[in-house]
Amino acid sequence: MRIEQTVIIHFPITNNQAEYEAVIARLRLSRELGVHDMKVLTDSMVVVRIEKEKSKFGQ
Repeated sequence: MRIEQTVIIHFPITNNQAEYEAVIARLRLSRELGVHDMKVLTDSMVVVRIEKEKSKFGQ
């Protein structure tokens, strides 16, 4: 299954912040849809590390 999503941000941010916000939006949508397993592709390992740490603590 493939779902496309657009995220519009109405304030100035850096590329890293925009990528982080996009990943967060995808994760939230996935949770709402009941997804239990997914692959996130990103070129920012910072985003991946932050989300992995958050998931360990149930955030």
